[in-house]
Amino acid sequence: MSTSKKSEITESSVKSSCSDGNLSDCAALSKAQGSSAHASKPSWRSKLPPGLAKRLPKRISPMFAGIVMGGGAALVQAYFKIIPPPAYGICFVCHPKDLFNWICDHLFGTTFGNVSVSVEVPVLTILGIVIGAFVAAKMHGEFKIERAREPIFHFITGFLVINFGLVLGSCPIRIIIVSGYGSLIGIVGYICLMVGVVAGAFWLRRRARKGIRERMVR
Repeated sequence: MSTSKKSEITESSVKSSCSDGNLSDCAALSKAQGSSAHASKPSWRSKLPPGLAKRLPKRISPMFAGIVMGGGAALVQAYFKIIPPPAYGICFVCHPKDLFNWICDHLFGTTFGNVSVSVEVPVLTILGIVIGAFVAAKMHGEFKIERAREPIFHFITGFLVINFGLVLGSCPIRIIIVSGYGSLIGIVGYICLMVGVVAGAFWLRRRARKGIRERMVR
């Protein structure tokens, strides 16, 4: 049997298993289709100088990214003396809040107030992250504008997440760094975060199974 026929048989069996509601096979099929769609596109490495392309890792693992981000946050705090508050090198909740307060205080004369490191100079961490994510998405050919699904639901959940983050005073990344300082609030917040992640994963899995069953009935 030829290789092409074997691949066709394998793909048809995966499609059949996916239609039966097997989420792992659906994910594998989606990944395979995405890989074949991007196979014809030139790699972003081909656009870089040869010397720079050789030095860059072929694949950045989540662990490597986490080490770089955590280590970078510690170095930023130590080099720029970003303290108090502690563990303030990176935060996806506090830094946007500080930037918003700084802009309002300087443009409209409000008195929202900021932490000591953001009184004279605005914290631009979040802008750097957004620009870096945009550049990475463009380099990998993954940037595209899509219509939001369930925009009201996502707006409400996003509003709740950012406000609960402000109450806690941390984003998920900073809460881990704060836990490294031995903060009891950080440790409790980290445990609650893990519980929420597990509960959310079960909820999303159940919702996906329900959606597959509904499509099969139709």
